[in-house]
Amino acid sequence: MALLLKDYVPGSFNKMVNDLLEENMYQEKRTYVPKANILERDGEFEIQVVLPGFDKKEISLDVEKGVLTIRAEQGKTETGEKKPDEKEVKEHVVMHLNERVSGPFKRSFQLPENITEDKIKASYENGILIVQLLKDKVKQLKKTIEVK
Repeated sequence: MALLLKDYVPGSFNKMVNDLLEENMYQEKRTYVPKANILERDGEFEIQVVLPGFDKKEISLDVEKGVLTIRAEQGKTETGEKKPDEKEVKEHVVMHLNERVSGPFKRSFQLPENITEDKIKASYENGILIVQLLKDKVKQLKKTIEVK
């Protein structure tokens, strides 16, 4: 609609309409939820989370009451303040297209009862977070009950 208004409306009103439409288009709330795979092997589960562009210092994992929570936020300093983009500091940058969804996120996974929480390991390489969850051989989920 803004393109049609350009031909029929005086310039100042046209600019106001275009600015309003652009502002609404770019301030749209998008939630970043990284994609994940969950694999099971004989002795472990493995969660693979796709996190391109993150530094491993920006990723944290917590386990509480059987729930694994993964959090990350790009561009934060160790004190929690947002780091300025180096290019934006040196020169004025205009974003013409921004399709990449990013930002802070939190994703939680309910863990099975047979996971040894103190042996959870995590590694991050090439944009993939890999969380290894070792199964506790003593705590088996499946139990066979004999009928008497």
